[in-house]
Amino acid sequence: MDESFNRLVASAVREMAEEPTLAATVDRAVHMCTHAMRGCDMVGISVIEGGQIRTVAASNEILRQIDQWQFELGEGPCYDALRNDETVTSNDLAHDDRWPVYGQRLAQETGIHSSVSYRLFTNGDSLGALNAYALAPSAFSHQDVAQGQALAAHAAAALASSLKEHQLQQALESRTVIGQATGMLMERFSLDADAAFGALRRISQNRNIKLHALAERLVTTGRVPEMRRGPGQSVKE
Repeated sequence: MDESFNRLVASAVREMAEEPTLAATVDRAVHMCTHAMRGCDMVGISVIEGGQIRTVAASNEILRQIDQWQFELGEGPCYDALRNDETVTSNDLAHDDRWPVYGQRLAQETGIHSSVSYRLFTNGDSLGALNAYALAPSAFSHQDVAQGQALAAHAAAALASSLKEHQLQQALESRTVIGQATGMLMERFSLDADAAFGALRRISQNRNIKLHALAERLVTTGRVPEMRRGPGQSVKE
């Protein structure tokens, strides 16, 4: 790999590490790949969250529709990269036998004829896929694909780090709102901390509402959902 490519990647990696949010990190990764991969016209990143796949960053809004087609049809390079192969390349999407419906639709409706998708890994866990597309057929050389693999590795590391920070922040926010809801029950019903939290948990189970969602509702509205009647259940709206 040439020196200019290495310098570009090193600069982008530093910038990704400094981004304050998950959204900013994936946007920076897309920007890096769009400018570093020769012949590339657009780049997107799709991630797996709660068993669902969604596009979290894209250099062109059409990529969100492209991903949606793949997920609906159950075929396509990103779909295969997520399920089976680390790297999936196509030089002629319109005539690629692996995705007969998706490939022709993509070429006809968007003019895209080449793609390369990389599954993003950190410590063996699949986080999602980085997808690069080009209008021209055979747009990605072996060197381009190899450089893309290096970019995907850096993007995966940055994404994993940002995801961990994002999840930690969510956990802290969840604890905060649950603490606020517990405090409200303590004050309203003259309960100690353990009893108030136990009541909150019982309401959550009784009403089949996640604890965090229940706490957030209580803090926002000030109203306690009524429990379905049962022995020892005294906390009500």
